[in-house]
Amino acid sequence: MGFDGIAVETHQAPDAGDLELQTAWVEFANVLTQLKSAGGDCETEIGDAIADATDYDLQVRSVKITGNNATAQVRQGKDGKVSTFTFVKEGGNWRATALGG
Repeated sequence: MGFDGIAVETHQAPDAGDLELQTAWVEFANVLTQLKSAGGDCETEIGDAIADATDYDLQVRSVKITGNNATAQVRQGKDGKVSTFTFVKEGGNWRATALGG
């Protein structure tokens, strides 16, 4: 069963009293929206991630920090493509916002 049928409207989100679950729901909805707008879906992305997971050789080529935002250029393997990872600093901690996009 895929994730494409999941509705992300506010009225279907978890109870407002569970802030941690609400936050996770919003982040999931944002990722799902980004995947769909790029023509992707969760099943394909997860399948690709699993296929890529066999190559653990990641090389950080560069890191750029601007205020509370950061990007890292990461190459997978010796001759792999370079991907951009983005991060945002929230509450003193860095959180990934896009992995390899």
